[in-house]
This record gives sequence, structure tokens and C-alpha cells, in this order.
Amino acid sequence: MATTLCLYCRTPGHPTSLCHRWTSPTPKPTFDKAQEAALLASYRAASSNLCLRCAAYPLLEKCSLSTLMDESAYGERMDLYSNQTHTLTNDLKRQLFAHTLHLGEFKSLDIRSDCPLCRLIFYVFPTDELDEQYELAERAFYLRPFPAYDRQSNSERDVPAEVKAKYAVWFGVVTSERESQARMTELDSMVMRDAVNDAFSLSVAPGFRDERLALRARPVDPTVDYARLRHWLKQCAESHDTHCRRTWDDALIPTTRMIDVQARRVVPCPSPCEYVALSYVWGGIHPADGALEAGTLPKTIEDAITVTKGLGCKYLWVDALCVDQKPTPQQKTQLAMMDVIYSCAMTTIIAVSGKHSNTGLPGVSLARVPQAVDGIEGRDFRTVGPVYEAALYGSEYWTRAWTVQEIFFACCRLIFARDQVHFLCNSSAFCEAVDEETDPGGYLRGPRAEGTNALKATQALQSQPSRDESLPAETEYRSTLALYTERRMTHDSDSLNAFRGILHWLRKSCFSADFVCGLPLREFPQALRWFHPWDVKPKRRPAFPSWSWAGWAGRVTYSDPLDLMRRVKPKMSRREDLGTDRVVRFVDIDADERVLTVEATVIRLDIRCEPFSEAFVPGTDEMLGIVRERNSPHHNTLTTGMYDFLVVERLRLKNYADGPVREYVYMLLLEWDGDVAMRVTKVRLFVELGLTLERAAPVVKTIRMK
Repeated sequence: MATTLCLYCRTPGHPTSLCHRWTSPTPKPTFDKAQEAALLASYRAASSNLCLRCAAYPLLEKCSLSTLMDESAYGERMDLYSNQTHTLTNDLKRQLFAHTLHLGEFKSLDIRSDCPLCRLIFYVFPTDELDEQYELAERAFYLRPFPAYDRQSNSERDVPAEVKAKYAVWFGVVTSERESQARMTELDSMVMRDAVNDAFSLSVAPGFRDERLALRARPVDPTVDYARLRHWLKQCAESHDTHCRRTWDDALIPTTRMIDVQARRVVPCPSPCEYVALSYVWGGIHPADGALEAGTLPKTIEDAITVTKGLGCKYLWVDALCVDQKPTPQQKTQLAMMDVIYSCAMTTIIAVSGKHSNTGLPGVSLARVPQAVDGIEGRDFRTVGPVYEAALYGSEYWTRAWTVQEIFFACCRLIFARDQVHFLCNSSAFCEAVDEETDPGGYLRGPRAEGTNALKATQALQSQPSRDESLPAETEYRSTLALYTERRMTHDSDSLNAFRGILHWLRKSCFSADFVCGLPLREFPQALRWFHPWDVKPKRRPAFPSWSWAGWAGRVTYSDPLDLMRRVKPKMSRREDLGTDRVVRFVDIDADERVLTVEATVIRLDIRCEPFSEAFVPGTDEMLGIVRERNSPHHNTLTTGMYDFLVVERLRLKNYADGPVREYVYMLLLEWDGDVAMRVTKVRLFVELGLTLERAAPVVKTIRMK
């Protein structure tokens, strides 16, 4: 029986306007896409007819449009943005929504279970909008057609219009407010990737002569298509350059072990060895002794064995079985060479589904979220699923510290999402739901078809070793450290271990000296001025020294480059950086990397909070300047008292050519345990004009820190 589908609670039986969530707001329910797909399939099995609204929309005609406005056009039409209101102007709205189907305001949306287009709209509707209750009821939604290449990472490619016209038309549900906000903040090719989480497209079908065939939707089987995965890997191995393939490294031989998936036993790594690696979330579930031989491994590891066989490979590397789980020389060596292990693998299985190792891989032992399909006017339309970033960023996998180096160093990745497998190498990005065989503009292929946001950091980690001044080593260090420290880990003792692979790569490719408890102090002693952003509440990890970020839980960042003279000036800025001095000097580190010895300037300041944290020369009423803790927006976070500070460095600058010289002093607030100092927090002193740090009688001395 036909019924109405509610978009607010995602259940049938009542219209959106009568949903109980309007009168008794509750937390957003957990939507089960598999249940939704099964529900819609049951309605499809019954008689289907387009509702009046959907019947008036020429869907098949839109699939052949040659006048769609694509993303590349927006940057050229800045005149169509309102600088006053930061919204789309009426002219741009008319162009943007010329071919859309106006669905209506959210609360009045009518979605019918017996209408095939309604069912597709229901399935791809952006559920993340349902958390935004502010003005949700009156927010207008549209079904918008857009060229398939607009949702690809390489959509800014310079491709002739006649080639663009060969790409399929996809359909997604958007709201004008969200697109407006996205465009005003992004103005780049990622807008459709951000605005449309899921979409549907006319399916590949024999016997039909369609002009727009490129990147059309194709059927996704309930189980993994190993032939397709092997095809992707073969294509990468044969046609991509060194971005996607590293040469064999004999460093693997002495200590690395592999799982022989045919014999089901752990063996020494042969030379050379073609193998698959697994990257996954342990979640506290470890393989029992003898589980490999007995066939009782956690499901994700067992499924990885199945996938390895399906790829025609004999060896699999899994940390739980191939690395000693107790402190041994083998474990220490393996932890320090994670970059080699993952970069040398033929491919890495990225298990992003589930929160533990007994979840399994979708399409192997775990059921997939089915692809939605519906027939309209004799043609099948299929969903293409979210982009791989959505699968990653919304997963437990993306929150874990250990997985950072694993996904970064992998050259070819098979990302097992709930609905399909995504293939991501450093030159291409494919998925099972989109037919990549017809791609005349090369939107799915390189160079560098990497994803958005955090994954762009792989450019640095996968590039060829270089100490070119245009890409300073410290930039790579700072960016990866920030990403790593915002992740979670089960055991505080792994604070350094889960980052050792990245440190190993940085050391051999970018830095000229070894790291000291995770910091490049021998080359950049200024690295001591790391800090936690003001919105982070750091937690002490006492097994590590206070002066290292490893000794604290919480995201770490730097306000400026380690080399302050490399600071990038804002546009139109007349600032002139004159130079730095009083830079801390690395002296020594003890064998356990606990006690650090440095030569540094030390000052004592009288901090008074009336109402701001102002620094006075002790014993006087002479104010030296204002101090700011970390990057706090307030200048009153330090309490009144007498404090000792270690100066990391001082920067002298002018805000304009004829202006006075100013001093910014980067410092660490210290506490003392006898004659050994401990780091409390990082502060910056903004010295008053006309004064210098020397007014506080700074002393250069040798300091031991722990």
C-alpha cells in the first residue's frame, strides 16, 4: 500500500509535517541505510507511478542537457556574488537552479512511497541537515542536476566544452542556503563534493545510444568484485609513475614477517615480496594464540586473508600477527619502519567500517549497504554513493592515531566502505558504483588525484625526498604532527610509537639530524614552542617528558614556522621581519630521552591580572608588556604571580617600513623540581613599544628539563 515517507525521522507512515520530532525534539536518530534500501526495494516491487510533482519534471531530458553550469564557471562569475550579504545574487540563483526540481520547504516536503523518483530523493537526501534544526522547517530543497565530473577531485582540469558534454548528468538534493555558504567559503571544485553527499545517475544499459556516457552509474554487487579490483591494481602498476610505486626495500628482510595466506602461517619475509597490508581499528580485540591456524581470527583479519587470495597474492601483513606484541628488538624495529612496510605493499586494505577488528569487511563477511535502483520511463537510475572522504571522515578509523601513517604511506589503497570499495592511488580515484572506463577528460586520473582536506597531506608524505627550500621540511613536520595529535589512542604509552613511521620518513627524506622524543631539536630547537590550541584541554602523559608533545594528550600546533623568518606575510601587509635572536640551543639528551639539556635565556616576570595578564619587571611597577598563553583570544588566562620563563626565541619586526621596532618573545612557563625544570605552557610576550626584553635582566644559562 502506498504511503508517505517522513524525511525527519526517516520512517514511513506519516508526512514530514506531522513528525513527532517537531513537537518533542530528540537527538538525531541513527539512520540505517541498509534498512532504508530494503524498505524502498519493497515499495519498488509494488506498482509504481510518478507523483504529480515528479511527473512534471523531465528527468530523462535533463540527462541529455548540454547547458549545465559546472563548477569551473563560478570562479569566473564573481560578479554574481553579493559582497554585502555574502550570498548568491538573484542572477546566479537563476542560473544555478535553472534545471532544478523545486521540492519545497522541508516541513512541507511530500515524499511518496509509490513514486520512483520520490524514493530516489528519499535515499540521497542529505541527512546531516537534520541536525540543523534552526530554520530547518522553512529551508527550501531542490533536486539539482550537475555534470558527473563536478564531484571529482580533479574537476578543475582544463577540458574542452565538447569533451565535458560527454559526461553523465548526476542528480543530488541541495539547499540554496548550503550551496551559498559553501561557495562563499570555498569557491573551488570541492563545492559539489561538500554539498552533495549522495547522488543518483542514469545507469549503464546496453541497447541505448546515449551521448553522455562518461562516469555513469553502474551496478554494485552484494559481494566484492575481485576482477575489478585486480584490474585497478594492474592499471596502476603498468601505467602510473613513481608517485604510485616505490621500489623494493631490503630493509624489510631482517625483521619483517608475513602471513602466508595459503598455508595460514607466519613466515619470514621473502625477498622480494609482493604483499598486501591491512590497516584497521583493533578496538581492543586481539587474535588469540593459534587463531590463524585454527581459522578463528577476528573477522576483519580473516576477511583480509580472503581479499588477499581474491587479488591473487600470497602474502599479507597484519600488525597483530606480524609484529611482536611485547617489547622486543623486532617490535622496536618494525614500529620505526611503518613507512617502509606500507609504502612497499602492493596495496593496503583500509577497513573503515566498524569500531573493532571483529566487524569484518563489507562485501566479504559483512553485508553491504545496497545500492538503490529505481526505474523511470523504462530506464534504471542508480545511486553512486558518497565520495570516499565521507566514508573516511565519518568513521572510527579516521579518529585513531595509529591509522595516520598507515593510510598516508600506502601507495595504493582499497577503501572498504559500507556500500562499495573505493580505489585510491596517488594518481587515480575509482569506485565500484561509477563506470570509470569512459573518462575522456581524465577527471578520475592524475596527476595527483588525491582527496580533500587532511588527505592532501599525503602529497608531502608520498613525494620524493627533497630538501628544496620551497618546501621546507619543518612545514611537513608541523602539518603531520597537527593531524596526528588530534587523533585518539587507547594506550598513552603509544604516544610516540604510532608516529615513528612518519618520523622515520621525515628523518631520511627531509631532516639532517635525528629527532629527540618526537621533536627536531638538533636542527630546529625552536620546535620547543609547540602548544595546544586554546580550545583543547591537554592531559599529561607522565611516561614522557613535559617538554615534548608526546608527554601530553591533545592536538598540537605551532603559531608560526619553526624558522620565523619564513613567515608568510598577509596580502597587502607592509610588515618587515628584522630577525630573531636569543634562540634556545640544544645541548644534550639523556639515554632514555627524558632529561633534555639546553642553553637558553631565562627571565623572571611578575604577572599581574588587572584585568589582563601583564608582565612587570620584578620589584617595580614597570610594565614590560602583555602575555598571551597559547593562542587564547583572551589576555587573562595566567593568574597573578611570579613566574620563571625559558625564552625559545625573540622576533624583532616593524609593522611598516618607517615604524618602530617591536619585539615578540616566545617563551615556556616553567615549574621546578629541584634544579630540573618542567614545561607548563607556552606563552608569548608582546613587549611594549620603546622597551626591550633586556629590561627584565635576562640570564643565559644551561637548563635541564624533564
